[in-house]
Amino acid sequence: MIAEALFWFHPLVWLIKVRLIEEQERACDEEVLRLGSDPAVYAGSLLKVCEFYVESSLTCLSSVTGPDLKKRVRQIMGNQMGENLNGWRKLTLASAGIAALATPVLVGMVNALPIRTQAPQDHTRPDRATVRGSNRPPAA
Repeated sequence: MIAEALFWFHPLVWLIKVRLIEEQERACDEEVLRLGSDPAVYAGSLLKVCEFYVESSLTCLSSVTGPDLKKRVRQIMGNQMGENLNGWRKLTLASAGIAALATPVLVGMVNALPIRTQAPQDHTRPDRATVRGSNRPPAA
């Protein structure tokens, strides 16, 4: 949500937001089925919520209309559970995360301009550009 607030103007952030909501709902469905609920009862309950949504003017319910609902009910009725991550998938995911975080840092380090230091100046001697006298003629 912080990234969405900071980068609200970026279309990729919008796409990621939609995908995250879909994944949250899929995870919820999988957990309900994993806990032993009857898929038909759960799908029926989901459809009842959708009927309530259609009858009211609430806009706070997500993914209860359109083709996503059909897909979601099919997955529930088919009792399709997601796969757990095995060791290789966890390693791949961790590597991708590290690369996503490290790449901008490494690019910044490679492209950084070297800092140039100036030689220390001796402020005890007068500068050569200082005026040593005035241009007035000497007094008579």
